[in-house]
Amino acid sequence: MLSLPEIRNIVVSIFTQFLAKQPLMHGAALAYYALLALVPVLYLSITYIGGLVGQDVIIGLITELLHDRVGIDDVSGIISFLDNVDVAESSVVLQLVGVLTLMFSCSVIFNSLKKSINIFYGIEKTKIGRKRMIIRSVLSRLISMSFIVGFTVLAVVIYFAETVFLSIGHDFFRDVELVNWVFSSFARHGIPVLTNLIVFSFIFKYLHDGKVVWKMAIIGGVLTSLLLYFGQLALKYYLTNYFFAANGGGAGAMLLILVWVYYSSQIIFLGAEFISVLSKVKGVPIKFRD
Repeated sequence: MLSLPEIRNIVVSIFTQFLAKQPLMHGAALAYYALLALVPVLYLSITYIGGLVGQDVIIGLITELLHDRVGIDDVSGIISFLDNVDVAESSVVLQLVGVLTLMFSCSVIFNSLKKSINIFYGIEKTKIGRKRMIIRSVLSRLISMSFIVGFTVLAVVIYFAETVFLSIGHDFFRDVELVNWVFSSFARHGIPVLTNLIVFSFIFKYLHDGKVVWKMAIIGGVLTSLLLYFGQLALKYYLTNYFFAANGGGAGAMLLILVWVYYSSQIIFLGAEFISVLSKVKGVPIKFRD
């Protein structure tokens, strides 16, 4: 059990090291790559995941995420732009090239996040041969692509789960106000926090070049998911009510996403720094994964 002075020293160490690693610069890079990857991610989700569960479902999910999480009132400009991007009408070879190009573009944001987490974890890379470097690079791209697919599938599952919980609360417990409120509150608040916990636990565990024990990854995931949820509520309120580009149409929506990712990334990097410091305190420092 840590004493109060030890906890204070840990908190001071976390923020001191966090600020020393230039989180704003890393946030700017991540926001830039997120904006570049936005169209490929949305297009692949609508075209291929939508082919399995229905494009209307994916479009509804995208609309809900951009409206409820980011605060964009009108996403029609983004959706209509995606309608004009159609890889599927080309030849088989061009389709394959197009899809691979889109997937490569999508993986850029995860590679940027990976490099930033490496820095906040304090991972010092050792010299490796060219062959191993190429293999690690290919594996890194594959891991990034698997994260994209996994997160998209998880988002679809969560989307249906929220609908199910709201339906259960409304259909079976409409006369029991307290139970109905519990189901509705869990659907609107508990499921998003749980989703963030799962996502960031996997990111803190695997999306870097270090060795992190599951316990540290989960603890960091809990802290980050809670901070991110409440931070995004405050950020959404600010962007919706006071941000100068809130009603700027398609261009304004892109700028909102850019700002949203930029500020949200600070919480993610803070979570990574928290894991780094806590791992050292617990005697399991993060080391480079050979």
